[in-house]
This record gives sequence, structure tokens and C-alpha cells, in this order.
Amino acid sequence: MQLEIKTSHGQTFVEEVADYNAATLANELNDITNRKTVFAIGNIVLNRNAIVYIAPVGAATTGEQA
Repeated sequence: MQLEIKTSHGQTFVEEVADYNAATLANELNDITNRKTVFAIGNIVLNRNAIVYIAPVGAATTGEQA
């Protein structure tokens, strides 16, 4: 599945991932007990604070929800 990832710096990435569960990823990113500051999504590594938006490609324009 291809994911579109937008950052607070205005960058947009499209990354291929084997599987994606929005709720699981949101829980991992929002878990304050998780000491990780960076996350690998596909072939990129992002700072958790820079991530603004993650969704399957086309979801923003079609209104789909993962």
C-alpha cells in the first residue's frame, strides 16, 4: 500500500508499506511513554513531531478513511 506523508515543514512523501493500520500507528506516535523520537515509515525516517498527516494515497481527495 502507498502512504502519503506530510510534514510540518511542507514536505510530502509517498512511501510503500507492507501493511498499514491508522489506529495502531496513531497509538504508537501518541504514546507518551514511548521514548522513540523517530519512526521509520517505508524507506524514510521521520521525527514524530514533524508528522502532520499520514493516509493511503488518494484518501484526502476521495474522502476514504483507513
